[in-house]
Amino acid sequence: MKREKLVLIGNGMAGVRTLEELLKLMPEKFDITVFGDEPYGNYNRILLSPVLTGEKTIDQIMLNDEQWYRENSISLHKGRKVTRIDRSRRLAIAEDGTVAEYDRLILALGSEPFILPVPGANLPGVVSFRNIHDVDLMLETARQFRNAVVIGGGLLGLEAAHGLMARWNVSSTSLRRSSCGPRSNNGACNFSSARRPRPSSAKNGSPDCVSRMARR
Repeated sequence: MKREKLVLIGNGMAGVRTLEELLKLMPEKFDITVFGDEPYGNYNRILLSPVLTGEKTIDQIMLNDEQWYRENSISLHKGRKVTRIDRSRRLAIAEDGTVAEYDRLILALGSEPFILPVPGANLPGVVSFRNIHDVDLMLETARQFRNAVVIGGGLLGLEAAHGLMARWNVSSTSLRRSSCGPRSNNGACNFSSARRPRPSSAKNGSPDCVSRMARR
């Protein structure tokens, strides 16, 4: 029987879990291609906070490494973002020109962190908290600054504050709307231009770091 071509756009937990179930139920039905814009296999985003604190590495939170894709004959295009879908020709096209034909298409794109649309939100040091790149950027920035403010009392927001304090001795303050419970799971962190030896942020009453944890 000729296999159908299945393309998954989004190499995250939900999408790859779908593939795992399909492989169990109908292992011979599809030739599978996966696109993910991150340069990794599928990792557990829930465990990003332990990576921030240094308790775990990216390898330790990996759910499906590259070997898993090879063992299941899955073509993995990591670090390639699909920017166009040609529905008439049934093609998924990545920004680098990579093209995959499909009979079935799964879009498992996840969510994006919401950063407050306020002046300064696009300045260097505004860091979201959604993926490994965000963690790396947050750690890099934390080496330069001393104070952090977490805006939003969600799970990742509080864990970000804890991680910055535990690993880098960064002073953290958490802010959230009183009507909100700890439900949010996406975030951003803003580090201002004041460096550690210069506690100049107190000059205008503004914090050195702002972290935003909110669901779009």
